[in-house]
Amino acid sequence: MTILNNIGKIMASDCDRAVQSDHLYDVLIRLAQSLDNDADQKLLRHLAQRWQEKTFNLMVLGQFKRGKSTLINALLGMSILPTGVVPVTAIPTSLRYGDTIRCVVEFRNGESCDIPLEELPHYVTEEGNPKNEKAVAHVTVFAPSPFLSHGVQVFDTPGIGSTLLTNTDATKKALPQGDAGIFVLSPDPPLTETEATFLREVSSRVTRLFIVFTKADIVGRSELEELIQFNLQLLREILETDDVPLFRVSARMVLEAIERSQTPRDAYEFAKLRETIQEFLRNEKEAVLRKAIVARARGVVTRERDLIQIEIRSITMDEVERAERLERFHAEVQRLAREQQAANDILRGDGARLITEINRCAESIRERVTRELEHDFRELSASDIPRSKLLKGASTIFSRLSERIAIVFSRERARLERQIGEQFARIREDHVERIHGVLSRLMETAGNLFDAPTSAWDLKVECTVELEDYWPLLQPSSALGTVPVEIFAFLLPTQWLRRRHVRRLSQALEEAIVANTERLRYHFIQGLERTLRALRDELEVEFSDLVRVVEEAVQRAAVTSRQEATLRQATLSELQTRLQMLEEFDEVLLKEESQ
Repeated sequence: MTILNNIGKIMASDCDRAVQSDHLYDVLIRLAQSLDNDADQKLLRHLAQRWQEKTFNLMVLGQFKRGKSTLINALLGMSILPTGVVPVTAIPTSLRYGDTIRCVVEFRNGESCDIPLEELPHYVTEEGNPKNEKAVAHVTVFAPSPFLSHGVQVFDTPGIGSTLLTNTDATKKALPQGDAGIFVLSPDPPLTETEATFLREVSSRVTRLFIVFTKADIVGRSELEELIQFNLQLLREILETDDVPLFRVSARMVLEAIERSQTPRDAYEFAKLRETIQEFLRNEKEAVLRKAIVARARGVVTRERDLIQIEIRSITMDEVERAERLERFHAEVQRLAREQQAANDILRGDGARLITEINRCAESIRERVTRELEHDFRELSASDIPRSKLLKGASTIFSRLSERIAIVFSRERARLERQIGEQFARIREDHVERIHGVLSRLMETAGNLFDAPTSAWDLKVECTVELEDYWPLLQPSSALGTVPVEIFAFLLPTQWLRRRHVRRLSQALEEAIVANTERLRYHFIQGLERTLRALRDELEVEFSDLVRVVEEAVQRAAVTSRQEATLRQATLSELQTRLQMLEEFDEVLLKEESQ
């Protein structure tokens, strides 16, 4: 193993001086220089640069169509990001302070270019850049907004849970960059199980979380209060705390006032939200940033230290003993691989039973929704409708039924999502526990065989059932709004014309209920099967990676053990020096964390 010349130069006294001078940047750079792994070096240099610039990443997160981009525009006090009634943001976009508005597009091939603001939708939206056909990696917008001063960088992320699975993936990949988060909810629909699972992951990754309830102006005051209390109850359960500060706002009202060159009035609790965030950034930003950076750096140190300990113990063994222990390790790998396969078989059985439950729930939904919507339809069709509207296809009934179908199936979707999500969470936890046992025994075997003290294998799996094709909800059959009216219909009496429309509308409603229910059932099953595969594959990779790490350490040790005694001792000394250096780095990072 090649050790850079400066290994061992950072001793405890140097580390102490770094802490006393608040030189976290120097510590991170020196740690990066002491490592051979390119990925770890790149990460540490990035962390050092963030600390030097005091860049603070504020992530704006949530389900698609919640109004995240509109909220960001309101916080900035200017319309920068594209907004719309469909899921708009498709590429993670960061906003930083700049004296003038400037947009920089970075592509996957490493190239970049400046674009005018009016061309931004061509790169960051699904309409302008479908399925990211332009291969955009990231977009940065510089804007002269006071909200972005003092090193704050705001991330606008694609919404989770839309038909565009790439959006959800892009958001989850961007999440580790966050230091604090704004999680956005709205009245349409209430908090879903997908959001609840994602919120748990967000809360475990960021050190400060703001919950914002947008679009407060689209419902009445009493209904708003009812929705707030409903969401607060769910949030307290999800976050496991009674202290859940939630801000109700209308970003649209703020932007409309700005466009009229008026001073924005307090759109519900918008002013309070903005002041709370700014106060947090002024008073707590640096401490939160320090904690986040140190935690990531210590993770690198721990990983590197474990590998060195395995390698040191393996070098001290003779070749026969090492080969015999490696053979025993491989035998244990084979045995544990069979245990892993048995766990996968249990997972498949659990998945099959959950699919049966989805089918049962779908049938119950169809029956329940049929009763409810047929009751609504009878009331609507019993109302007086002028003959002129009947001749145009009974558009009033069509419109009302469209609204009711959207409301009813949104409710049923959320209810089923929560029910199936809870059952899947139990299946996931049971499977992760079984695989964690396999990995723990594998790591314990490696430690025992090679006499290497290693850290506990921390297995974290946050996958949840990802659903697609939920926006927009399927509307009633087109026959509801376009019932043809032949020439002879003008001669029919009004009552006959009404019965004719009612008959056709009733048939179209029945078709719409079946279609919506089948769509719900199909996509729940597809989402479940896809997630089960992802869960199985992710844990198989964890198993393979653990085996690979141990084998590589032993292989390096085998090469070293064949060297001349002088070279072998030099390598051992270098590894010991490296291990001591990493332990000292860990100590100084602990001190940095407490500053």
